[in-house]
Amino acid sequence: MKVLMVNPNTSAAFTLAIQVAADRHKAPGTEVVVTSPASGPRSIEGTYDQLLSSRPSLEVLIPARDQYDGFVIACFSDHALIHAMREMTTKPVLGILEAAVYTACMLAPTYGIVTTGGDKGKIGVRATLRRYGLADRCISIRPAGMSVQDLEGISDKGMRQRILDEVRKAVEQDGAELIVLGCAGMTGLDEELQSALHVPVIDGVVAALKLIEALVGYGLGTSKRGVYAPLQGKELLNMDPLFSKAYR
Repeated sequence: MKVLMVNPNTSAAFTLAIQVAADRHKAPGTEVVVTSPASGPRSIEGTYDQLLSSRPSLEVLIPARDQYDGFVIACFSDHALIHAMREMTTKPVLGILEAAVYTACMLAPTYGIVTTGGDKGKIGVRATLRRYGLADRCISIRPAGMSVQDLEGISDKGMRQRILDEVRKAVEQDGAELIVLGCAGMTGLDEELQSALHVPVIDGVVAALKLIEALVGYGLGTSKRGVYAPLQGKELLNMDPLFSKAYR
């Protein structure tokens, strides 16, 4: 089984951390390739950043869609790339936010999310949870008061302590029974936090990988009836011919 995980920002530190986590948790016989686009924003913290990251990420994804059995978009959002890829392939495609929160709902009645940024990030995550129908299960969303790029220094003890403090508040003050880490840049912290607080902690990168392995092993893929029906070919004016290949 071959799985492609795309970090749609251009942070080499994040891409490496995702590869390390994937290599640690992949099943025997699974090959995981983690990559990122050659251009675009170094971090994604809103709609404009997502749009800027989409074209260079598609330049990675379109040529790869026949080479892999499943795909993960490693951005903690309902990134348009997830849905675009589902239009282009019958193979399973997951985002790390949806993988994490659906997994959370199978393990606890309520969960909390510790993410980056401030109110903007919190509001965006809450809106995504409403679209997924899972907002009522999320008892707490706590921004850790740092930018996504700050997480490139995740090995710093002060940075890790700030995340631990917010996770502790979500559990002890808000009553969260499980914690979801709200950024790909937090990958690798799950076991440390779980040990400290004695509640399940979900890294969306790992959750998405394990769900992709399960879906591929079960022989399930994206439904092509309805929303993700095959794309209809059309003329693209003044665009790289690569993008026309998505229509086949």
